[in-house]
Amino acid sequence: MATLRRFGARNVLLLHSEVSQYVLPADLAALIVVIGDKEPPLALIKQAAPLLRQNGAAGGALLAGVTALDGGLGFRNLADISKAPRAAILGIIKSISHEWPEVSCRVIDIDPDWQGPLRANKIANALQAGLPLEVGLTADAAYQLILEKVDQEAIAEWRPDAGEVVVVSGGARGVTAHIARKLAHSGVKLHLLGRSAMPEELPEWCKNVASLDEMKQAVMANTAELLTPKMVQGKAKKLMVDSEILATLAACREQGAEVNYHSIDVTDGAAIKELIGEITEQEGPVSALVHGAGVLADNLFTAMSDEDYWRVYNTKVVGFNNLLAACGNSLKHIVLFSSTTARLGRRGQSNYAAANEVLNKSAEAYQRTHQNCLVKAMGWGPWAGGMVNSSLARLFSEEGIGLIDLEAGADLLARELAETKGAVEVVVLKAGSLLPAELFVPVEPKTATGDFGELAFKSEISLESVPVLASHALGDHYVVPFALALEWLLEGALVLAPGKNIASINNVRLLSGLKLGVNEAIAIYVCGKKTNDNSMLLSILNRRGGVLLPAYQAEVVLSDELPEVSKEVIKLSALRKVPLKVADIYKKYLFHGRKLVAFTDKPALSAAGARVHAHVSGGAQEWLKDPLSDEWLGEPLLLDGCFQLAIVWSTEQLGEPCLPVSVGKYSQYVTSFPSTSVEISMRLKEQNGKKLFFDISLSSGNKLLAFLEDYEALMDGRLTEAFAAGRKTGAGVP
Repeated sequence: MATLRRFGARNVLLLHSEVSQYVLPADLAALIVVIGDKEPPLALIKQAAPLLRQNGAAGGALLAGVTALDGGLGFRNLADISKAPRAAILGIIKSISHEWPEVSCRVIDIDPDWQGPLRANKIANALQAGLPLEVGLTADAAYQLILEKVDQEAIAEWRPDAGEVVVVSGGARGVTAHIARKLAHSGVKLHLLGRSAMPEELPEWCKNVASLDEMKQAVMANTAELLTPKMVQGKAKKLMVDSEILATLAACREQGAEVNYHSIDVTDGAAIKELIGEITEQEGPVSALVHGAGVLADNLFTAMSDEDYWRVYNTKVVGFNNLLAACGNSLKHIVLFSSTTARLGRRGQSNYAAANEVLNKSAEAYQRTHQNCLVKAMGWGPWAGGMVNSSLARLFSEEGIGLIDLEAGADLLARELAETKGAVEVVVLKAGSLLPAELFVPVEPKTATGDFGELAFKSEISLESVPVLASHALGDHYVVPFALALEWLLEGALVLAPGKNIASINNVRLLSGLKLGVNEAIAIYVCGKKTNDNSMLLSILNRRGGVLLPAYQAEVVLSDELPEVSKEVIKLSALRKVPLKVADIYKKYLFHGRKLVAFTDKPALSAAGARVHAHVSGGAQEWLKDPLSDEWLGEPLLLDGCFQLAIVWSTEQLGEPCLPVSVGKYSQYVTSFPSTSVEISMRLKEQNGKKLFFDISLSSGNKLLAFLEDYEALMDGRLTEAFAAGRKTGAGVP
């Protein structure tokens, strides 16, 4: 939640996944559903729908799903088939994206092994960075899915050997009937599973009837009793079903196969186990499984009943799991009938998309753990038959999507089963069908940061969100400390390059600074772009005059290890301590309030430099309401203590206070600073008019902890008055 607030969320709710009804705010503009191993929260998404759509039309809204397959949408290393149901949310939200055009939809799959405080930040970044609808995220990469056209014509067809046992679910009609015929070779033992009852022998008068209308005429002509139109329709339909089943069985037998039809519900695990057990005992283990069973119950997501969702889902997913468990490890070929709806989403088919996405990921996981079995998830487009009626065919035609010829589709599957090195998931459309061009090319992230690279994080700055600002007032404004800006630059670098260490941060420049009034809030964008393999240009941007402009910039050099110590602790002699108590030093020379009191003793000065002891802050939570991490990467209070020491030195030695302008190079040799006192030693390198250049070491017990090279400060006599006003504006001094 803290991360979401840093990215500008006004109100973040934590909702328990087992609650059936939620109290949602009227201004709900984002719903992020985090999926573990529980069922998708259908009721919650439906409840949020009117609010998201209304607020989306008014100014923008987000619906997002976050799941944990493998960080690559199942394509990286998913090997646990029990995690496949996590993919249901992918299909649901992709389909909703076609139903709720006012709402921005996103699905993000994260690496389940990825831990650390920066994970949430990168997820939040992906939700707003203009990435594709579905994205995979790991600690060091982001993945999107690209379709690649494949020419399959030259591949020979696969055919089962004589004696092999092949099970095909989905009945003996329509699409699966043509697949069964393709597999029905001499000696193959073919078992077709369907919901329809095994038909009896048809009367002679209806054996050659080709259409439903003809069958209705035949029924009326050959039935003695009086039938209503509804009764005629029902009887004619059943006879057409029976005729098609019997024709399929006859065609398979004519090709030399031993074929049996079983009337069974694939969602009945006990019945499937018993049937496959009998087949195995009588004929041998099942070597090939084609799972084509499926039902349609299309409806808009908000109108879809839970019963319709689970009926469609269970036929696909539970049916496959039952068949897989019953067949055991004997399988050499598995074909799962999926759909382009799973890949693209489709209006009114969120249940169908969810079920098929789970099948897709089940196929990916099973293939990785069963190298001796060839697994294919066939993402079929619409067929010229099966469940595609005339109205659906017209709709597909209007969309530029052609219908797959039944024979051509069966031929393609046979060739695909011969391609042992091909993809597990395959999308199949009739040649010439139109698909958006962006499905075939990578999408570059689009952020609000223009030429400044990829967004690392966004944050709102106010006295409430950054309470340390109350201790850092200049005149009548509150100013973000240079040291805090440097910390944000470091954090931004590791968001964009997780797993790396900071070798150094160079050329840290204050370009315009960040200041605000007492009731003001400003948004900042921390972003970066690579300048070479080991360095990035980081920027802190804020909007001025409608344009995002840099307030700070720096080059961050990355490495796999902490940098080696290459400097020495600065040694100074003939120093004179400032003859004031620490509290009085802050009143006389500085403007910093209670949270920014760094000195633990009196500064000691000479013309050559200065030394003081300082302490670390109480942690990031003391400075920021919702920090990116509870642990600092640097230590802003110690760094600010360096800059404070420069103010005291320039005021005492040269008569004018100074403020930071830039740091040539900051190197840190430890991951954290000691909680005891740290020695700050500062040596003047050069004075050029009002510009001062220092080297500064931070050490403990002669151990060098960090080093600032070429710290530049600018003197200005007017700062004395601004400091005094700032002490009145701010939270006071100790």
